[in-house]
Amino acid sequence: MRLSNYTDYSFRVLIYLAARQENGDLATIREISEVYSISKNHLVKVVHQLSKRGYLETSTGKNGGIRLGMPAARINLGTIVKEMETSFNLVDCHVGSKGCIIGKNCQLEGIIQKSLQAFLGEMSQYTLEDITSNKRELAGIFAGYLK
Repeated sequence: MRLSNYTDYSFRVLIYLAARQENGDLATIREISEVYSISKNHLVKVVHQLSKRGYLETSTGKNGGIRLGMPAARINLGTIVKEMETSFNLVDCHVGSKGCIIGKNCQLEGIIQKSLQAFLGEMSQYTLEDITSNKRELAGIFAGYLK
C-alpha cells in the first residue's frame, strides 16, 4: 500500500504544528513549505482540508497563521488516513474489459481488503501525540531549515 502525497503532507503539517505548538507559536504555510520542500500550493489545499475538519485553526492578517485545532491526543492517525485518502482500491478488481478477467473467481481481493483493514486498524491505535513525543527534537530540526 502506498499513501498519497496528500495524506503524507497532512501528516507532515500536523507533525510540524504539534512540534511548534509546544511554544504556542503560530506557523505559516510558507514555513512548512520551506522546511519540507513541498509546493506551497499543495500545502494550501491540505491546510484548507485539515482546517475544514477541525484539525487546524487558521487566522488571517499580519500576525496570522495556523495551529492545531485540537489536542494532539485527539488526532487519530487512522482517521486522518481515512479522511485524506481518496481511494482504497489497491488493485483493479473490476470485472469486464478494463478489469481483471478472473474478478469473480479471485480470492486475492478478500485478502487485500483484510490487509487494508489491518493497516487502518493499526494506524488507528496511534495519535499525533504518540508520534510527536519528541517535540523538542523535532522543533530543533525544523528551526534548522528555516532561513
